[in-house]
Amino acid sequence: MPVWGKAAAGEKVAVEFRGQKGATTASADGRWIVFLEKLAASTQGADLTVAGKNTLVVHDVVVGEVWLCSGQSNMEFTVDARPGTWQSNSRTANAAAEIAAANFPLIRHVRIEHTVAEAPADTVKTGGWEPASPRPWRLHGGGIFFCARCFSKLGVPVGVIHSSWGGTPVESWMSPAALASDPRFKIVTERWQQNVAAYAANKAAFDAALAVWTRAETAAKSEAAPKAKAAKSKQVAETPYAAWLKKNPRPRAPRGPGDP
Repeated sequence: MPVWGKAAAGEKVAVEFRGQKGATTASADGRWIVFLEKLAASTQGADLTVAGKNTLVVHDVVVGEVWLCSGQSNMEFTVDARPGTWQSNSRTANAAAEIAAANFPLIRHVRIEHTVAEAPADTVKTGGWEPASPRPWRLHGGGIFFCARCFSKLGVPVGVIHSSWGGTPVESWMSPAALASDPRFKIVTERWQQNVAAYAANKAAFDAALAVWTRAETAAKSEAAPKAKAAKSKQVAETPYAAWLKKNPRPRAPRGPGDP
């Protein structure tokens, strides 16, 4: 079981978890890794301690499955997608009931924030690890149902790393080495160069279109408000604003610098 991190060059680092201890010395670039013996799955949380010049303690660490869930919008949709939002067309069936029943303290998830990186990164931005419970339930639908099935079948804790980004082309997720591995992928580089060259003009057109759309959206919200109240009283599934939004999607920003 690997435990790794960064420290000062040459710093001695000791790791302790569930009665096991390991130690190493950080390399010249500060990287270190300690391998503990593999552990059986455990639902009882324990402290993981890493000690060097300072001491870090991670509490309530369980042992079980860990999965990386990634992809585009169909993987990014959360269970609590509300009507009128961009996710409403893919809302989970019986979402309210699913959320109310979601009490899985042994399913832990962490959401990786959207960040463009031109090279592999050692760290990522997250909101921290959370248990899958009814409180602000940001876990994506695909992930929670998959993990719940794993948990029910295996009876072991399940950790899920949610790293998805709707609307991203597959080449966004490919390394430069992968893109260079086949001459047919040359079009990816060529298309990107065209996007960058046309970005200024496309951005100006997008800004103008967005301004028009924003004014129309404001008018649609104002007009839909009394209708929405009446629709709610009749238990109509789709609000007037949601219907307008479906017919008038927000203009999409052009590809360019900082875009995945």
